[in-house]
Amino acid sequence: MEQHRYRGGQLMRGIAKNHPVWASIEEMRGALPPAWIDAATAILSTIERGTTYSFGDLRSICDDSATDEQVVGSANFLTNCWDAVFDIELFLKDETGRHVLTREQANLVLNDTPFRHPVTGDLIEEPQKATYLSYRCLD
Repeated sequence: MEQHRYRGGQLMRGIAKNHPVWASIEEMRGALPPAWIDAATAILSTIERGTTYSFGDLRSICDDSATDEQVVGSANFLTNCWDAVFDIELFLKDETGRHVLTREQANLVLNDTPFRHPVTGDLIEEPQKATYLSYRCLD
């Protein structure tokens, strides 16, 4: 069951409070909660299943007092925890469109190794400058 909220007059859907990731967040709120816990809570309360978000989207969901490091920490947790709600996609976006990279291509990017453009075949010599990361909320 999804929770419904309105933000700026627009309907927003958060992850249901009975989803196991909320229990993981509450466990993290112990005596010394991580600095990113409030950012993670804001993100969970707002994201919509099946929707893809950029870092900028996640940043705009969080309170203005949240730092980039806190948003990165929350995105990392929500992608890698046992009850993850995000899957990450690395993609190339140019005049030929948006191309989600394969695992092999993503590994080349992470190692800053040139690879061939999936459509044109041109060599992408600086892959870390030509690619973007997005977070897809799992269904």
